[in-house]
Amino acid sequence: FILTTIITPILFAALCIAPSLIMMSDLDNNVTRIAVVDNSGIVADNLHNTKKIEYVKSDIDDVNYLKGKLDSLGVDALVAFSALDEQGNMRVITYSSRQLNASVTGEITSMAEDIVKEYKIAQYDIPDFKKMMDELKTNVEINSFIINDKGGQKQASVEVNMGVSFIMGFIIYMFVTMFGNMVMTSVINEKSNKIVEVIVSSVKPFELMMGKMSEAGETLTAEKLCDKYLELNKLYFGPDMVSDQGISLEWARIPHFFYNYYVFQYATGFSAACAIASRILELGEPAVKDYKKFLSSGGSTDPISLLKIAGVDMSTPEPVNAGLKLFGELIDEMEELLK
Repeated sequence: FILTTIITPILFAALCIAPSLIMMSDLDNNVTRIAVVDNSGIVADNLHNTKKIEYVKSDIDDVNYLKGKLDSLGVDALVAFSALDEQGNMRVITYSSRQLNASVTGEITSMAEDIVKEYKIAQYDIPDFKKMMDELKTNVEINSFIINDKGGQKQASVEVNMGVSFIMGFIIYMFVTMFGNMVMTSVINEKSNKIVEVIVSSVKPFELMMGKMSEAGETLTAEKLCDKYLELNKLYFGPDMVSDQGISLEWARIPHFFYNYYVFQYATGFSAACAIASRILELGEPAVKDYKKFLSSGGSTDPISLLKIAGVDMSTPEPVNAGLKLFGELIDEMEELLK
């Protein structure tokens, strides 16, 4: 539970960050030489090599030919710059044997945009335009101060506040997650307890009491059994019913109280019946054939083997668990009807 509470927000953060890391990761570290086909006549001569990219101007303008000869040309990718359209825009197409990452394509795009922009500015023939633009660049720095009641001041730190806010948000998330898990656990326990109550209620209290006494190592003498049976009889019928000493012997005339724990077979039989019915509803005719074969086998072998013919293995906990699940669903349905 604690590990889940701690790991869940970390996994959530990782899922948020992972797409960006995948996009920005250098998936193609070997892509360094790029052949250039320039149909605009203004880009190729102004491209300059960077740490990641070495541009190689191609003397051949046939893109269809070049994109099939990347290995023989000794390049990792081909980039083709179109001529400028009527609006002065350009189209850039890249071809490579592997996926180009975002940093490489972004660098090509950014450099092409700068070259085209410089070309357009030059067409206006404005004297000292570049100098004018450099002079217009302004660096604005902001410093924040907090003034206290005494007139003093201290510098504010937005970054610290953001960090504290993030940590507090993370703590709140952990508390919400823990509270949600606690609520979910309590609901599950409540449902489980109700299911257990239903199962236990199907077993005779006296038989259950005998089982508990036996588990505790007590000797099941006739005297003890009479005392317990009389005690239960008084509890059941209350003070208005006369419970004499004779009723305490009633347990002795009901044989399935003390041989083979017969009443418990109701629970196992019900679980097996639910499993058979579920198979028929789910599988249809094949399950019906198995059930008929099970019925036709009669008492030819032991019950466990017979039920396996019907597709139910009572040597595993699965049929009983399925029966408990059905009890839970019926309880939920009853609660909804009673609302």
